[in-house]
Amino acid sequence: MPTEVWKSTIIIYSPFNPKELELSELARDAESGESIVEQFGFEQVTDLSTVPEGVAEFLGLPEPWDGPERTSLVCLVTAQGTACDETCLCDQHDTPEQRASIEEQVSSEKHSDPAIPGSWTDCTGNDLCRCQVCGWQPEED
Repeated sequence: MPTEVWKSTIIIYSPFNPKELELSELARDAESGESIVEQFGFEQVTDLSTVPEGVAEFLGLPEPWDGPERTSLVCLVTAQGTACDETCLCDQHDTPEQRASIEEQVSSEKHSDPAIPGSWTDCTGNDLCRCQVCGWQPEED
């Protein structure tokens, strides 16, 4: 099991369709000057429960749901009453800081039916909802 986890962000502008390239080819083109790296950043992940489930499994991290049992989800809703699944938080990650972060993120996005800030609602029964921090989703009975 790794003792440190790092998250890298790379933005490469290329004249080539990246769907037709392997990641290594795209990186090689950026290094050789055929494409350009516009942004390269990295950060150490200090809260391993925020690593997405598939990535955590690949890296051999403990499952994020090991620990206190999660029982509910909340999310923001739109003016039409639709749950915004990209705003869901389980009861373990439903903190004022996480709510503020999500509200800030969705307020900068343009949607035809945007999430209403402060409209946090229980969405535990919605099968499309999963926690945006740990990926937890209630199991169907």
